[in-house]
Amino acid sequence: MIASLHRTLTLVFAIVLVGLNTGCVPVPNSAQPTTIAPTTTALPSRPPTATPVPTAMTGLANPASVYCSEQGGYLEMRTTGDGGQIGVCLFADNSLCEEWAFYRGECRPGEQYDSTTIRPDPTGIPAPIGELLALFRANLPANAFNDLAAQPVPTTDGSQLWIVYSTGMRNFDLNPLVPHTLALYTYTDGRWQERGRTTLSTESFTDGPDFVGSVQQVQIAPGRIWLQIEGGIGAHGGSYHLLSFDGTELRTEVAAFSPYPGFGHTEDLDGDGVREVVLNRSEPYIFCYACGVYYPAYQVYRWQDERMVALQISDLTDGQTEPFADLNRQAITSAQADLWADALAAINAAVAQAGTADPTTQAGTLRWNQRLIQMTHTAHMNAIAESAYPLLNKVFAGDYDGAVAEMRAYPPQAIFNAESPLIVGTVAEGWVETLSEYVRTEAEKAAGVAPERAAIYVIWAWGRFLADPTDPAIGTDLERAAQLQPDDPFFTDIAAWWASR
Repeated sequence: MIASLHRTLTLVFAIVLVGLNTGCVPVPNSAQPTTIAPTTTALPSRPPTATPVPTAMTGLANPASVYCSEQGGYLEMRTTGDGGQIGVCLFADNSLCEEWAFYRGECRPGEQYDSTTIRPDPTGIPAPIGELLALFRANLPANAFNDLAAQPVPTTDGSQLWIVYSTGMRNFDLNPLVPHTLALYTYTDGRWQERGRTTLSTESFTDGPDFVGSVQQVQIAPGRIWLQIEGGIGAHGGSYHLLSFDGTELRTEVAAFSPYPGFGHTEDLDGDGVREVVLNRSEPYIFCYACGVYYPAYQVYRWQDERMVALQISDLTDGQTEPFADLNRQAITSAQADLWADALAAINAAVAQAGTADPTTQAGTLRWNQRLIQMTHTAHMNAIAESAYPLLNKVFAGDYDGAVAEMRAYPPQAIFNAESPLIVGTVAEGWVETLSEYVRTEAEKAAGVAPERAAIYVIWAWGRFLADPTDPAIGTDLERAAQLQPDDPFFTDIAAWWASR
């Protein structure tokens, strides 16, 4: 049984850690990475071409593999920590890219190195990079991680930074577990100097992610280097970290964990040139992880006053009595009841009344309320379209008329039946208790905000029936629906049938 069905508009797992801010290293909007020249000139030879890898489905050449070969790279298949395989494109300078990242232009030669491409042959080692990886490894327990990686970090002040980090799976035989580690270095006068170091752990999750997949430089706000790290936990959990470096301190700005990977990204949501952090906080375990039903939710962080601030749908600050304050409150109340179409209509009306003004709220502004509600409403519409069980996703979205529409094809005795076609043969089969709890919880919230809607009471009655067919409130709910919408035979017939059983 899922422990709690209560949905809030606040972050559950994401953790914001802030520190002092001194100095800066300007970050360009667009900069070509520079590399440290190797101390040797001879490079290990590579086969001139790579054999294209056929795809499992079609037998055609993998376009990413072909592109690697066409660009002079050498394709190497590697086994990942979870036993899967990925293609890596190796280049003549000993750098590498995951083949699809190279194909999409997300990685280029000279941008990433790892210890498996740093050969012991002195005629082929880019010596500074080999020394860098050895220096970083010296500060870690032996055999703590699958591998290490290094890549340059562009700046605009004439300096060259390099980021080094543990990657792949960590060694679970070590006790205690060693958290994944990341450090920044400069190379000056023939020596590496560490500029900052941190681990991907938090006070509430000291072990951090089990593996690190990708580290990318992202643009948030000027004056800092920003690094986005994606990893994973367990079989299919994910981790997301956002770090910043101001020239003095490397610190964690956002750290979050999720039941699924790839849940975080940066995006300029309000068009002001400063990117926000967007975390997909959707709940995939509605029935089961792979059942195809999820509850959509997002958390957004904004850079404000030299720290990451969690934005929330919230009331206007004290003292604001304009007419749009009431509409904003209606939007919040509807959102809390998962009536997302109502919330969107109310917040759009509030913004229209506010005109060019954007009054502050307790955790953002009026227009940020609008953006957050619009984002969530859109996510619910997408979830309905993708759902393996649309009836429940319509309930999650507050579309009770739509949920009732899923029932209209069946007579009352088929709907209120332990072997109902609304359940048997669907992903909800075997999860009736869970389904009932979700439906009852959502309908109760909705009825508290919109007690005039007949469809809510039919859905509520059905949820009660799934929990206890003898519950007297079932008849009360159905009669209430018939009274609210007496011109709809569906509501009147179902109430009459229940009363006459």
